[in-house]
Amino acid sequence: MCFLKGEEFCPGAEKVQPIIKSVEESDIIILDSPNYVMEMSGNLKNLMDHFAYRWITHRPYGKMFTKVGLTISSSAGAPANNTVKSMAKQLKWMGIPKVYKFPFISNALNISTISSKKEAELKQKSEKIALKVKKRANKPKASLKGKIMFYIFRKMQASPSASWNPKDRDWWIEQGWIKNVRPWK
Repeated sequence: MCFLKGEEFCPGAEKVQPIIKSVEESDIIILDSPNYVMEMSGNLKNLMDHFAYRWITHRPYGKMFTKVGLTISSSAGAPANNTVKSMAKQLKWMGIPKVYKFPFISNALNISTISSKKEAELKQKSEKIALKVKKRANKPKASLKGKIMFYIFRKMQASPSASWNPKDRDWWIEQGWIKNVRPWK
């Protein structure tokens, strides 16, 4: 329903739409998830599934191309790299040009059992990545890869074979991203 009729018809739209509006209004998007079985939590994945209509292939939100993303995942011992990469992929498909990834292993069962040495290490890493995020947020720009993806999908939406999803194609036309395209009959 989200893809074919519109986001207002998505299951749970009354809960999801205020969240996506906050994301669209933010300069920096931060996704944080514990490392659950080498992946993001099911709840976060479910939310990202609700955002899929905003992917570049469907109805991208133009301002996403100048935002900054940060993905964070914690783990007691298992590598969290796959988790932050998976979350970053979600943001990239929404058009966010630069996503920083911060996987960290605490070597502790909970926050109260983190060693002071590990805490200092995590603080140093987090401050370093925070500076990068802040610097990029102050000078937002679309990436070359994002521009290429946008032009590929714009071409696809402009082609006659794109009529399988009128809602998406209408979006591209309404945004002025496709010119001289007749609305389908």
